[in-house]
Amino acid sequence: MCVIYMMSEDTKAIKDHGRLLLYRKEEKIASQPISRISSVVVTKQAHITMPLVYALLEEGIPISYMDFRGRVLGVLGGERISLEHLFRQKEVMERPKEQIRLVREIVCRKIGSQRRLLKEYSYRERELQAMAALGRLTAYAHKAEYLMDIEELRGMEGAASRVYFAAFPCLLDEKLWRWEGRAQHPAHDAVNALLNYGYAFLEKEVRIALAGSGLDGRLGFFHANNGRKDSLVYDMMEPYRHDVLDRLVLKLLRGGSFAPDDFSITAEECRLSSAAKKIWAAHYENYMEKPRARYDGCSAREMIRREMEAFGAHILRKKKEGDEV
Repeated sequence: MCVIYMMSEDTKAIKDHGRLLLYRKEEKIASQPISRISSVVVTKQAHITMPLVYALLEEGIPISYMDFRGRVLGVLGGERISLEHLFRQKEVMERPKEQIRLVREIVCRKIGSQRRLLKEYSYRERELQAMAALGRLTAYAHKAEYLMDIEELRGMEGAASRVYFAAFPCLLDEKLWRWEGRAQHPAHDAVNALLNYGYAFLEKEVRIALAGSGLDGRLGFFHANNGRKDSLVYDMMEPYRHDVLDRLVLKLLRGGSFAPDDFSITAEECRLSSAAKKIWAAHYENYMEKPRARYDGCSAREMIRREMEAFGAHILRKKKEGDEV
């Protein structure tokens, strides 16, 4: 089973003798039996014909419509299946042992990605502060593997992030890029502004990938399920923040793709200029689409989508407590 993503304005999907044919401009880029499709994700820039919509609905295959930020605006079809998935997702994620296991895996993966990035640059430049931070993160990673309390794991994640970002300016040209610590919204320096803008792109990436996983983005296991944000989206972003997004930000800042005058700084906040946003979007798409050895030979985008689909399959196929193995 596969998920069909239709994200660009020149993408069109049609039905042809029980198959979905996908075109980009006038070129056919994919052909898939409808019976082998688990879901379809569509943005308003793409076009899907009504005969195909009806064929998908008849097979109970959900079609998710997304906006440009990656939010799910609505879902056609698959309502019964989606409801079953929601109940199963809730049941699995509320199991104490499963929740601890999931939180531990997220925290360990996140600290691991922080360690990899610092290790790469500290060994390259022998930055003593970065190497010291690397040692502390290694200790946190070992300890996190054995923690059995969710709040302790959350505390460990927070402590590791503080250590990581304290060493972040060592990886940049401090004469060009001011850094006074991690700040979310509003950002007061160019580096934080670029990180925040990039994390919004990553959020969209994860939202889109989750739309094809069969899971509800509102129901997570690490961030609080308080109804104010889609917890699972933010849960699943964590392993990719540093391994994908921070890596790209460092590459662009160190490589001269941005200059300080690409950012507008006021007393209230720092923002990317319109030109800087275009520069970012072009580099981001190139980075996310290009296959890379560090992502096992696939692109970062494909890696995220594959991992979301595998995670959804894992959660939805978990046996109910008390079932025989």
